[in-house]
Amino acid sequence: MASALSRDALLAGLHDIHLPEVSATQSSINLWSDTCAAAGLALFVALAIASLLRAVSKPKPELQALSLTQQVAALLTRPEDEARLELAKLLKTYHPDRFGALRMALYRPSDKPDPAFLAQEVLRD
Repeated sequence: MASALSRDALLAGLHDIHLPEVSATQSSINLWSDTCAAAGLALFVALAIASLLRAVSKPKPELQALSLTQQVAALLTRPEDEARLELAKLLKTYHPDRFGALRMALYRPSDKPDPAFLAQEVLRD
């Protein structure tokens, strides 16, 4: 059977416990190692966040692999304003002279060209 310690014996035993003394060198080493650990952890978190943001914000490559006709057909299924914008970008890329002629009409809020018209202009040779 285990003998029970009295309260006084327990307190007397605790008085002998002391933290080890730390020299100035050991203290600076501990500070340096803690700083390096914190910097390493911060760097890891920053890299994780950066890679997550990069994966989320990558442009969608589905239109890049398609032919011009397929790109135009895919753009015509999108909402009208989005299709108009993307078709204008294609028109500027493939036919800058036609884009220059239509440029003023693209920016008029009252008379925007129809996406089907822009698609015809992009595909016209």
